[in-house]
Amino acid sequence: MKARKILHFVFAAITIAIYVFLIIESAMDGGNSSAQSQGFTAFLINVIRAIDSNSPLLSDLDVFHAVTRKLFGHFLAFGGAGIFTALSLLMLEKPFRLKTIIIALAMGLSLAFITEGLQLIIPGRAGQFTDVLIDFSGFILFAGLIYLVIYLVFKNIDKKKGQKDVSALG
Repeated sequence: MKARKILHFVFAAITIAIYVFLIIESAMDGGNSSAQSQGFTAFLINVIRAIDSNSPLLSDLDVFHAVTRKLFGHFLAFGGAGIFTALSLLMLEKPFRLKTIIIALAMGLSLAFITEGLQLIIPGRAGQFTDVLIDFSGFILFAGLIYLVIYLVFKNIDKKKGQKDVSALG
């Protein structure tokens, strides 16, 4: 039980750090955000070119940049938030309580709306509903994968316990 509380604290701290990071990133002005995004894209381009200098991924750099921004800056970043939100809540409550899942979904949706809403008032930024959908999709997918893995682990443990009980009777 003590280990579970420690894990909850660790996962909750990581969750809060990710949420704060995402909110700070969304509050960045347009120029700095663009420079950061361009720098990350340039890094990926250099990595891809080092692997395959003729990669078709680099045939249209504007499209590559847009996809990179949406994939890493939205989908995967919110996926990380989903992972640690799910882990934190699973350590707090017994797994698979409906209220825990609803809380996780509400947290992800709130975070997506907050980060995009902030961009509506930040110079050079534009909050977009499509980004809310991308953010929340990443959150749901990764949180859902955590719930699925934990469910399968508990199901396997329960199955093994049942087999031990049966074999003990035989």
